Amino acid sequence: MDPLIVAIDARLMGSRHTGDASYWNGLVRGLAGIDHQARIYLCSNQPRPANVPEDPRLIWTHVPGQGRLWSLWHFPQAAKKLGAQVVHTQYSLSPLVRRGGVTTIHDVSFFIGPEWFQPRDRFLLQRTLPATVRRAARVITVSETSKAEIEHYIPAARGKVRVTPNALGTNITPFAPDEVEARLAHLGVSRPYVLTVGTRWPRKNMGLAIAAARQAGVTCVVTGQPGWGNCRKAP
Repeated sequence: MDPLIVAIDARLMGSRHTGDASYWNGLVRGLAGIDHQARIYLCSNQPRPANVPEDPRLIWTHVPGQGRLWSLWHFPQAAKKLGAQVVHTQYSLSPLVRRGGVTTIHDVSFFIGPEWFQPRDRFLLQRTLPATVRRAARVITVSETSKAEIEHYIPAARGKVRVTPNALGTNITPFAPDEVEARLAHLGVSRPYVLTVGTRWPRKNMGLAIAAARQAGVTCVVTGQPGWGNCRKAP
């Protein structure tokens, strides 16, 4: 039997550890750790990063091009030439993918709280995602809550959504207890405390986390990459 041929948009694999990049890295690592006969082409316009597992079933494939044109044209054309039966992206799926399209949608917060997004991002997501879902053979999401929200805001998703909860990322390295105490002392953080990690965007609602910690009488430590908007003010 011929192997299943899969093409994945792997451009985020060498990027900084945002949630989308961590998801892609975890997915590829998981594919390397299970028994299957698929041939998986990891397509990107970047050089192969060091974190791609050494596995003959995972084939790093350079596809030239940049920006949205890469997603809309270069990637699906490359997938077609490779004979891909499954084409997996996050969010946007090119109209050129006519069968076997799979998209991972983490959430539809751009519908739930459009004010959390900058106008261009909100416009693109709200306008393109419903068409992506209609074209997709399957939609993957991370929780039953996200599934219900996707199906509510995009009715075409009903019957297509599969829930696959996220696993713990490999970029998290635990410290020894004495090192933890030293770092807390250096930062001036005393116990008890809670930690929230995420890019500082309005949709992360870190102000609510700060307010909840304050109400519980504990310190809230906020860390993550810079984003945009006023994310410091607690309600």
